[in-house]
Amino acid sequence: ARWLADHGKTLAALEELADALGLAGPPLRIECYDISNFQGAESVASMVVFEEGKPRSGEYRRFRIKSVQGANDFASHQEVLRRRFRIVRTGEEGGEEARRWSMPDLVIVDGGKGQVSAAKEVLDELGLHDLPLAGLAKEREELFLPGRPDPVLLPATSPALYLVQRLRDEA
Repeated sequence: ARWLADHGKTLAALEELADALGLAGPPLRIECYDISNFQGAESVASMVVFEEGKPRSGEYRRFRIKSVQGANDFASHQEVLRRRFRIVRTGEEGGEEARRWSMPDLVIVDGGKGQVSAAKEVLDELGLHDLPLAGLAKEREELFLPGRPDPVLLPATSPALYLVQRLRDEA
């Protein structure tokens, strides 16, 4: 956290992440989603927001999963992303609440290919085809991108890796 507090290092981490994921520019607003299950029954999702590489805890959200029974990460991610991005689809932007829900430059879901595919399905359904999306798998710290069979592996000492790990840990 102290290392990321240095603005120059943070910008370098964002630029490295953009290069690794093939983004047009550094992702200045990143949203990361994670699903938690309590004893296989109660599920909740967290959304954390980083702007310019720094946590924006006032914009963090917790979603109670309403429509999914049991532990189903794929369906839970889909429910949360539908709820999160429906404001964009209905064009309700403009007010103070909508500004807090401004569009991210990158969406990261906790998980691998399956979670990314489920999330991509919802983004496409909502007309957000161009919204960059990645999945971060915990075991080997792999970043999965839609439509790519092989994951992106960031070097172990990579500033971009530290950044996405911090995002995931916050979520």
